[in-house]
Amino acid sequence: MIYNYICNKDKKRLKKSKKRKIKEKIKMTNNNIQQTQQAQQEVQPSKFIEEDIQQTQQTQQTQQEQNNEVKENKEKRIDLKKLSLYGKLALIQNELKVPKNQVNSFGHYNFRSCEDILEASKKYCRSGEAMGTTFTGILFVGDQYVIAHVGDTRVYQITSDMKQLTTDQTFVAREVSRGTMTLEQALQDKRRNMLLQCVGASNIVEPQVLTGKTVKGAYMLCSDGFRHEITEREMYESLNPINLMNKKAMHSNAKYLIEQVKSRQEKDNISVVLIRTE
Repeated sequence: MIYNYICNKDKKRLKKSKKRKIKEKIKMTNNNIQQTQQAQQEVQPSKFIEEDIQQTQQTQQTQQEQNNEVKENKEKRIDLKKLSLYGKLALIQNELKVPKNQVNSFGHYNFRSCEDILEASKKYCRSGEAMGTTFTGILFVGDQYVIAHVGDTRVYQITSDMKQLTTDQTFVAREVSRGTMTLEQALQDKRRNMLLQCVGASNIVEPQVLTGKTVKGAYMLCSDGFRHEITEREMYESLNPINLMNKKAMHSNAKYLIEQVKSRQEKDNISVVLIRTE
C-alpha cells in the first residue's frame, strides 16, 4: 500500500511537472510571438520613413531640375537680346544638327525638315521677329533650264567665262542698279546682307524666274558666304569646265575653294552646288 501510494504520488508530481513545462513553453512561445510582432511594428514605420525620404529626395531633385531649366531659359532669353542674327542662326543650327554619322561629303552636317527649322526659330526669336531663307533652284528639261530665285544665292553659267544669271535681291544691289552706290562701296557696306525679300519672313514673295537654253560647260549655285571672300577670277580658275572632267575633280575643286573661304575668316553660311552639262 505504501509503495502504491508513493508511486501514485510520483505520477501526480510528474504530471504537474509536465503541465508546468508545457505552460512555460506556451508562455515562451507567446512571448516570442509578441516580441516578433513588436519588432515588425518597429520596422514597418522605418520603411514608411525610408519611402518618405526617397519621395522627398525625388521631389527635391525634380524641383532642382525645373529650377535649372527655368534659369537656363532665362539666361537664354537674356543672351538672345545681345545676340546678332548670326548668333541666333548658330543656336538654331546647333539644335538642328543630326547625328555625326549623317554628315555630307563636305564634312558639314545635314539638317532636318523645314518644320524643325521653324519650330527652332520660334524658340530663339523675340515676338515680331521672323526667320527666313533665300531660295534658288534650277531645273533642267531637255536642252532648256528654268531658274526660280529669291534672295542673294546666285546661279552662274560657266563656259569660256563666268556669267551670273540671277540678280541679287539685296539693298546694296538695288542701290548699285540705281546708281547711288558703286560696286566697291557695296562690297564694304554693312548692309550688304540686307535682303529685300526672303521665303518665310516676307508677306509677299515675288521670285525671279529665268529660262534659257542649256549650254555645254557647268552651272554653279552658291550662297553669298561662298563668294564674299574670293573673286570670280579665283572661282573660274578652279571651276572652269576643263578642270571639271569628272565627279572627283568637281568635288575636289569645290572643296578647295571652300577651304580658301574659311581660311579668310568668312562667318556666313558656305554652300556650293556644281552641275556639269554636256
